[in-house]
Amino acid sequence: MKILFVIDTFYTSNNGTSISAQRYAAELRKRGHEVRVLCGDKPKTEQDAHLTDGDYCTGIFHFPVFQFLCEKHDFFYGNADRPLICKACRWADVVHVYTPFFMSNAAISYCQQIGKPVTAAFHIQPENITSSFGLGKVSCINNLIYRIFRYVTYNRVRHIHTPSAFIAGELHRRGYTAQTHVISNGIHDEFITAGTQKIISQRSGLTGEAGLTSNSPKDGLINILMIGRLSKEKRQDVIIRAMQFTPTAYSSSLPAKDRSTAATYAWAEHCPVSRGSSICNALN
Repeated sequence: MKILFVIDTFYTSNNGTSISAQRYAAELRKRGHEVRVLCGDKPKTEQDAHLTDGDYCTGIFHFPVFQFLCEKHDFFYGNADRPLICKACRWADVVHVYTPFFMSNAAISYCQQIGKPVTAAFHIQPENITSSFGLGKVSCINNLIYRIFRYVTYNRVRHIHTPSAFIAGELHRRGYTAQTHVISNGIHDEFITAGTQKIISQRSGLTGEAGLTSNSPKDGLINILMIGRLSKEKRQDVIIRAMQFTPTAYSSSLPAKDRSTAATYAWAEHCPVSRGSSICNALN
């Protein structure tokens, strides 16, 4: 089967939507399907160029006011290049859109016009958008965005892929009429292999490098790894605040190297446990 993914930003590894699309494409290709992507960005490396069987790049739409936020989060919006969108959709047997924005909506309109099967994925919660403006808890704005997404995108398809049962429930509660299919974003095989090796080593009492460590934390400290963007909606501040309830709270350290480290440092400064501790020192 020839499958077209429509997603604004595909060639990046800093958000769950793009990672999910890349993994989905890889698994479908393993099963013999041909997968192409219609997106706004271009491959950054030679490895990127081999993620799919080809792509249609519409170019990036630049927001006059909010472009700095797009660049901060490495997320860009694709242009609604109708000739290219039509060409890509005609190639496919089925079209799957990942984002509810200009390019995806244009693809849905054309698929409906020519009778092409089209499905959608719901990965971008309105709260993720409003949190960037400090409005993540303003329900009236979030509700409005949910209604806009429902009207312009999701009630125009019959099937929606959601990464969790929670999101599926939210959509049904908010009047989304399409049938939802809960499919987790999954975990890469490399992590599963590493986890299996660690369990085996722990059972056999082996220790060493390459992730084969014992159950006993070194120096009495427990290492916690959080994977994800350093952004407000990911709530790294909750992890920092939770440290005050650990026995080693005042000897904990929180190393972080990221362009958003300043934001995490600001959160840490407002946490009673971290003022003057090595948490702030590590972030400084």
